[in-house]
This record gives sequence, structure tokens and C-alpha cells, in this order.
Amino acid sequence: MKHHIAIMVGSQREGSKNQLLSQAIQSEFASGFTMAPVNGMTDLPLYSQDLEAEGIPDLVQVMASQVRQADGLIIISPEYNYSVPGPLKNQIDWMSRVDDQPFEDKPISLMSASPSRLGGIRMQMHLRDIFVALGGRLVNRPEVAVAFVRDRISVDGQIQHEKTSDIIKSHLKDFKSLIETVA
Repeated sequence: MKHHIAIMVGSQREGSKNQLLSQAIQSEFASGFTMAPVNGMTDLPLYSQDLEAEGIPDLVQVMASQVRQADGLIIISPEYNYSVPGPLKNQIDWMSRVDDQPFEDKPISLMSASPSRLGGIRMQMHLRDIFVALGGRLVNRPEVAVAFVRDRISVDGQIQHEKTSDIIKSHLKDFKSLIETVA
């Protein structure tokens, strides 16, 4: 049985290594999964209760529906100033405000890629806190924080580091098990 996975990428930058990691996940590690991106993050207004009072934007409803209908969610993001990029946090904040918010009991995989030696792990810690508040179910180990990403993911989105590939495979195996446990 193939599990349907929604993917959110915290960087929309041209040539983003996190976008390349997303491509690698979808091409190299998709066995047992169908995967679809949740797009539109940069088209959202900044969340405020004043805007929410006027009505949740249709785009937010679409995104929330994509996540809600998926068996699991993978978030792949860079780390900005030791934390979550603003557009990704904004996307999560908006989706958390819809009726039947989509993160409750949702199996969630966190991944990051960075040129630094920590691979974006501090951002992942902040996302973990956020999803504890939203009731998400996170894959705890092994953590996928691709350090020195320029040496580990090629410009065409191929994993070039055996240990990184092994960690991703192990993480996705645990992700699949979590999905099957929650289902």
C-alpha cells in the first residue's frame, strides 16, 4: 500500500538545497509513497487575528485540505537565524487556525539541509515545539539534518553521501511505521 505524503519546503529560493533535498526524497526514496507539494507559502499574507476575522484565505483552506487528506507530512526547511523561516512559520500559523486544523495526530517528518555543521537542527527543534502545541506526531530518530550540504547533495538533486542516504532511508522507514501506527 502506498501512503500519500504532503511536502512543505521552507525555502522557495531558486537553487535551494532544501528544494533539492525535497526532489531527492521524491525521486530516490519514494518507494511506498506518493508525494505532492503543498505550494503557495509565499502568496500568503502575514497572519493576524484581524485578517482571520475577515475570513481564512481560500489558499489556506486548500493547503490545510492537502495536509489533512495526506497520510503524513514531510517538512524540509533551512534554518534562518537558528530558527524557522518566517514564510514557513506563517504558513503553519495560518493552517493552525482553520476548523479541524490539519496537524492534529498527523505523522510528521522534519528534515533540513544547511552548509553549516549542524545541518539546520536548531530550526527542527523549534518546529518540534510548534507541532507539540498543534498535536502532531513527529518522527524522533534518526534526525535528518544534512550538514555540509554542498558536498552531500548535487546541483541536480542527487544524494552524494552514503551516510546521509542511509539516515534518510532509516528515517523514512520509521515515518512509514508511524503512519501505519496512526492509521
